Amino acid sequence: ATTLLVWWLNAPVAALLRAAGDVRTWLMSYGPLAPIMYVLFYAAQILVAPLPGNFLAFFAGYVFGFWDGLFLSLVGLTIGASLAVFIARRYGRPLLERFFDRNELVRWERKLRLRSPLIWFVLFLFPVPDLVIYVAGLGTTPLRWLLPAILLGRGIGIFIGISIGNATAQWPAEWVLVQWVLLLLLGGL
Repeated sequence: ATTLLVWWLNAPVAALLRAAGDVRTWLMSYGPLAPIMYVLFYAAQILVAPLPGNFLAFFAGYVFGFWDGLFLSLVGLTIGASLAVFIARRYGRPLLERFFDRNELVRWERKLRLRSPLIWFVLFLFPVPDLVIYVAGLGTTPLRWLLPAILLGRGIGIFIGISIGNATAQWPAEWVLVQWVLLLLLGGL
């Protein structure tokens, strides 16, 4: 069944890889500014929570390679998370209620009356919405402890995404398809 699935999806995956190559070409057309554009976009996707961020680590590995992608993603995460915490601490709940659903904000606040950076780290290991970074900013955990917890927690997901993106850029389409099928199967367990 897996062999049949790999054969059946080979053409769509090859088309997807060509499209990803087009996006890579577009970003790299910025020349030396391409890494800065990526970092700014990564930071912005944290600040503007509805923007999808999960794909960006994969994209960074695909476009910039493993080490550069990891570095650029962590810089973008640091900038975005720091700004989100600063905004939450500076302007508080009234500003956040203008951009987020009040009920969702209250729900996360009730869940997250946390002061331990270790618990924040564990929480950020999971794919929680970026709203949680703002909620963390409303708390009393010092930034010198909160920011490393966010970076380490989210950093593991970034590491995995970049590894997958980097492999996708370097492997032939058939192996990329096998990689994605295995990820889907493992993710379903």
